Amino acid sequence: MRLKIRDITLLLVCALFWSPVSKAQTIDSTKLDSLILILTLQNKDAQTVDTYLALADEYLAVSDFPISLTYANLARDLSKEIDYKVGEMDAAFSIAHIYVSYYLEFKKGIRYYDEALRLAEELNSQEGIIRAYRGYSFVYSSVHNYQLAIEWNNKAIDLARKQNNDQLVSDLSAYSGSMYEDIGDTLKALEMYQQVEEIEEENNYMNTSNAALTSIAHYNFLIGDINKSLRLYRSAITRFERLNDFRWESYARAEISRVYIAAGNLDLAEKHAQEGLRLAQEFNLKKERKDNYYVLALLYRTLGDEPSARKYQEAYANLQDSVLVNIEERKLPGEQSEVTTSSSSTSYYIWRNLLIIVLLIAIIVFFSGFQLKRRE
Repeated sequence: MRLKIRDITLLLVCALFWSPVSKAQTIDSTKLDSLILILTLQNKDAQTVDTYLALADEYLAVSDFPISLTYANLARDLSKEIDYKVGEMDAAFSIAHIYVSYYLEFKKGIRYYDEALRLAEELNSQEGIIRAYRGYSFVYSSVHNYQLAIEWNNKAIDLARKQNNDQLVSDLSAYSGSMYEDIGDTLKALEMYQQVEEIEEENNYMNTSNAALTSIAHYNFLIGDINKSLRLYRSAITRFERLNDFRWESYARAEISRVYIAAGNLDLAEKHAQEGLRLAQEFNLKKERKDNYYVLALLYRTLGDEPSARKYQEAYANLQDSVLVNIEERKLPGEQSEVTTSSSSTSYYIWRNLLIIVLLIAIIVFFSGFQLKRRE
């Protein structure tokens, strides 16, 4: 049975009306035409699901996440209909990533990671299991539960090492470094970043991930090698421009701006931060907007332009507050999902309960002594 006309119409309407012109122009039109044509000729089978997922990836690559989510949901629905477990797993991962990374809908996102992990375990897909663990880590780091986030990421690293997947170990270690830096453990962060650099150098920087490349640039900035840091960030930006990867480009421009501030080249710092902010605003990238607001506030304070510094500092604070509220509303209780239970969170509750018991005993002893004194 071929795709129904209404399904094809839905796809074309999505492509024509849901995607801003500036985004649609950045997609490989030849590839897009080919995928749409394949959909019009295919049956409802696994290849159709894979085509939906390819379209979802194409649109997500240019930060057009609403239409990407549409295609991912179509892939998931069809996978369920034809009992295509691999497609269902990949679609669940795609949906989870969009909700967590773009909409900041952490509660929805982790539900799809739960679904994807269940399917990965059913299929005995080690790659899928690692991807789910990494997804949990990202969710928990986003709600500032870094202890649990690091534990899930370490589980992912352990599995990647067992598979001798150096590229994945490098990517996951880069993420660990950023989390250790967020909690103020700079020495551990440097250790993780150094591991990333060593892995990539050993592999001659073949297939280096975006996270690994930018973390190595950041590592060299932290250890004082400004020139190497700038070279790496410039290479990263060139890559992201070529791939039309606006999210990573916006992030990298914020980061290179910090290096230029440290180097005293404030003109280039301003140029990169303003361009990073423009991209973040155009594609509604909340985290990257926050990154560039912060750097611009730092830049204008360095320049002595307090009105501009206050303007960007307030924009940063307002966005930070809105994100924190969003995160707090989606913060998951420990009992919500068995898969999110960890030894660290269990230990926390044990110690908390013991402390409460000790306090209660102390209160009882105090009042008992008080009553004895009154009787005397």
